[in-house]
Amino acid sequence: MGEYLLTLLNLLLLTHLSTAFCDLGRFFSEKELSIEETARMFPIVFRGISLATTGSRSDAFGDGVQFTARFELLNMFKDAPDLRNHWSIDADSGNRKLDVTLEQLPEECKNGVTGPIEYIVFSTLDDNKIVAKSITKWDEESDQRIWMSLGWSKWSEWSPCSVSCSSGIQQRIRHCSTGKCPGYNIEQRHCNLFG
Repeated sequence: MGEYLLTLLNLLLLTHLSTAFCDLGRFFSEKELSIEETARMFPIVFRGISLATTGSRSDAFGDGVQFTARFELLNMFKDAPDLRNHWSIDADSGNRKLDVTLEQLPEECKNGVTGPIEYIVFSTLDDNKIVAKSITKWDEESDQRIWMSLGWSKWSEWSPCSVSCSSGIQQRIRHCSTGKCPGYNIEQRHCNLFG
């Protein structure tokens, strides 16, 4: 029994090590534009968790190979007209997976992505495919910089919980400085979940 567990742990560790270094953002590491300029430049910008990649032959790109990365959609910063309708993506829907075409893939990712890693994906809509033009790892600072580049102020602090016992709601707000910003100005979350 002990030997079986040790073998299983070694196998899991080797599998993890062989794919753990796959960083989709590395392919786009030679960025010449700031994250703010990149967010304004591309019509589709979203935050997602990498789920898987697959390779296939195609004449769409010069080398004849394209890769598809699947992301669990966490947040849309900005989207092209009709993108949500085309993919039936809705904040309240259970269908929150996006397939994104990559023109190339770092060598260490060709065996797949085991993730999950949170990324910000900057992309276009070409021939009914979302095509990644830049990808960077997500962090709070990048998130805030993108929202501010799209016209939003920083989020306020979370309000006190709406009730002192039992489950309640907290909210925070932000303001649009341009008059028309993508997204929402109020965000809510549950609080006192253990009370």
